[in-house]
Amino acid sequence: PTSTIFKPNPAILAVQTSSESQRVNVAVPHLHSHQGPEHNHASPTARYAAAETLHREGLNHQEAGKLEEARAAYEQALILVPEAAVTRSNLGNVLRAQGKLIDAIAAHHAALNYDPGYARGWTNLAATLEDAGELDAALGAARQAATIAPNDPEVRHILGNLELESGRPELAIENFVMALQADPRHGRALLNLAVALKEAGAMEAGTNALETLIALDPDNADAHFNLALNLLSAGKWRDGFAAYE
Repeated sequence: PTSTIFKPNPAILAVQTSSESQRVNVAVPHLHSHQGPEHNHASPTARYAAAETLHREGLNHQEAGKLEEARAAYEQALILVPEAAVTRSNLGNVLRAQGKLIDAIAAHHAALNYDPGYARGWTNLAATLEDAGELDAALGAARQAATIAPNDPEVRHILGNLELESGRPELAIENFVMALQADPRHGRALLNLAVALKEAGAMEAGTNALETLIALDPDNADAHFNLALNLLSAGKWRDGFAAYE
């Protein structure tokens, strides 16, 4: 058996926080030049309000696993406000969850063309590129996200995962540690830090990370499984089998 690397569910990974979703409300006075004739009669305020409503509908459908409905809501929002980068990124993640990776990658690139400073847009692109088997490109996107938002724990966690999968556990450890400095209760970063430490030959430190995680989340099955592996590898049979049970 091998250690478990935690990865977010692709259908949930894309769901933006309410503060992020508010970005579609930023008014742009020259929007009329981007719209077809059928939309020019509506004021920018009305179009942004309608797009925000559709964006939130998309989020609700996405969280409920109703991907086709989420896709439709996001696409309707983008007819009203094409430059809504968060909405485009969410659409990309819905397409990713549906297995439409080429379309998903295109949607993420389009989002970033509108807002190159959107860090979570870069990590969403990274996750999709990883699914498509383009690990080097995924790493580049995640590193760009870390340049934009160096203290974002989820950005650091995703970059750490990609560094780990690329065979660079030391760089993965650096990123997981930075994630935990920003959010000491980031369970996924703790779990994957333990995996990276084990791969780097620091299994005792990895065991300590797992014990910290279990103290925070006693029902975390992945943490117990990885702890069992570490203890069994160290010859602590009784403790290892107890952790596995």
